[in-house]
Amino acid sequence: MRLTQNHLYRALQEHDDIVKLYRREYPKDNKRDWRTYEQRLALRIKKASIELEKVIQEAHSMIKISKNSRGRPEDVPITKKVMILLIKDIFQLSNRKMANMLAMFTALTGIELSYKSVERIYSNEFARIIIHNMFVLLVNRKGIKDADVSGDGTGYSLTITKHYRNERCKELKRLNNSDEKASNKNAKKKLFVYAFGLIDLDSGMYIGYGTSMKSEKEAFREAVSMAKGICIHIDSARLDRLYSVQSITALSQLLALLHISIKYLHRI
Repeated sequence: MRLTQNHLYRALQEHDDIVKLYRREYPKDNKRDWRTYEQRLALRIKKASIELEKVIQEAHSMIKISKNSRGRPEDVPITKKVMILLIKDIFQLSNRKMANMLAMFTALTGIELSYKSVERIYSNEFARIIIHNMFVLLVNRKGIKDADVSGDGTGYSLTITKHYRNERCKELKRLNNSDEKASNKNAKKKLFVYAFGLIDLDSGMYIGYGTSMKSEKEAFREAVSMAKGICIHIDSARLDRLYSVQSITALSQLLALLHISIKYLHRI
């Protein structure tokens, strides 16, 4: 069915009616008690920092490391480095700002790192393993087994002159033109790092994340593989039209069959 201007007008009118109904049912409270808000925020940050440290220690205890006498021992334990990395991301600080903040609190913490040292935490194998173990522990605590999920992908530009949304719109316009479809297929360059996240709708927690240099669909498959790797079965998924093709549907059916087989084996 071809969409007309009348269809669009009716859809917008229905959207406005839904928004008005929502505002009546859930009126916005403009009278915020800022003192109570600040106290609650401080309490949440305090509880989160205590919980983070416990989870980091538990995730670290899951790793068995053989002793190696080679090389200089690290000045800062790996658990502290992971905490630094998480704090940096929670408060959205740059590597340099995080290093400067650590320098201010050196007398209290005894930790002194340059911004280059903060950068190197990202490539530290032990740090990556600890963060992965933390993810598995938190998913298990939520008890996520059979999940109704939603997800979306994006692209992070490799150049400052490109924006993912603008380039995506241009690409869709080119693909709609059958004459340019073949010529643009080979001219495609690596302009973005693609990423995809899967979120469990009940708990609001991400259960899978994937990245790719090739395409958003490959990042999607990586995210599904990550969820499957921690024994999460996807009951249903709400995705956009990009993932309505037959190959994605076949992948979903295969995952469902694997889940049924595993349940049957557990009963035996």
